Amino acid sequence: MKEQCSFLHILGRRIRSAREAKGISLNKFAYENDFTKSGLSKIETGQSDLRATTLKKISAGLDITLSELVKYL
Repeated sequence: MKEQCSFLHILGRRIRSAREAKGISLNKFAYENDFTKSGLSKIETGQSDLRATTLKKISAGLDITLSELVKYL
C-alpha cells in the first residue's frame, strides 16, 4: 500500500509540474479537459487512484505522450 501511495504522489507531482510548466491554471486545465477542480486537485496531490483512460486524457490535455508522463516512475 505504501508503494502505491508513493507512486501516486510522484505521479501527481509530475502532472502538476507539467501543467504549471505550460502555464495552465488548475481551473483552466480542469475546465478544458472535463475534470472537476477538486478531482484534478486530488490527482495532483496523490489522493486519487488513476485509471489508464484518465492518464491518457491528462497527457493529451498537456500535449505530451503518456510514456513521457510516466517515464522513470
